[in-house]
Amino acid sequence: MYGGTIIYIPKKLRFDIFLFEKFYEKYPYRVHFLKSNQAIVSTKAIKSWKGLIQQRMRWAAKSSSYTLGMGKFVGIIVLLMNLAFIICLVGLFNDQVNTHYYFYCMLLKFLVDFIVIKQIAVSYHSNSKKIKAYFFGSLLYPFFSSYVFFKSLTSTYTWKERVFKR
Repeated sequence: MYGGTIIYIPKKLRFDIFLFEKFYEKYPYRVHFLKSNQAIVSTKAIKSWKGLIQQRMRWAAKSSSYTLGMGKFVGIIVLLMNLAFIICLVGLFNDQVNTHYYFYCMLLKFLVDFIVIKQIAVSYHSNSKKIKAYFFGSLLYPFFSSYVFFKSLTSTYTWKERVFKR
């Protein structure tokens, strides 16, 4: 909102986190979440694993430039929970300690993620087939996101035919 009016940003205009942060810095009490299907911006899906990894490496590299602490905080929590999931899975197979603790840790992460994703899907009238994909994806995502995080610390990535170095 600006001067009591809502700023409308057309879908064709790219809106990223850095633009959001500038709005928030200037008008912290006038920026609000808009829960509306008309506000959803859709993009084309990445068609290859390599492209997806490159995109996520770019996102991870950009996250160190966030000015708002909440974005960094959420990113750290997500990373730590995904690493904890992997550690718990390894612990289940190594039987180092009581496996019940590992199982409960993994179940807690799975349930919290499911509740959040389900609420978003229901709010935006998402198709139930996408929720079914969550079960398989929830097992792969901790490995994928942890891999991307560590790869983004040590590797270059390509975006729009330009190579970015760390």
